[in-house]
Amino acid sequence: RRDLFAARNLTVPQTWEEFVALAVAQNGTDFNGDNVTDYSLCMGFGSRYLLPYTLTAILASYTQTQGKSHGVLWDPPTMRPLVGTEAMAKALQLLRDMQSVNRNFIPKFDIMLTQAKW
Repeated sequence: RRDLFAARNLTVPQTWEEFVALAVAQNGTDFNGDNVTDYSLCMGFGSRYLLPYTLTAILASYTQTQGKSHGVLWDPPTMRPLVGTEAMAKALQLLRDMQSVNRNFIPKFDIMLTQAKW
């Protein structure tokens, strides 16, 4: 929300580290004026679908340094896995930090799946 950024004289984060630092710093702020502190993130990590995509997006920013011809999970020329690397450790740490300030929103679809009788 641009109004929140303007009111606090904040700039839009340019990196995952800046994004997480901003989320951590703003967590617990009463964003809507109802005298209740709010979470700074509301990402559907409760969804088994969003978490892997978020992790891949973060990881790609560290491993896919040569554009789309470079791999995210494997180095194309050598087929060396890129998952047991410092990049993966950093991506996982950022994801953990994001989760610490996340609302734990679970989409209605996941609730339906959880309650479904298969």
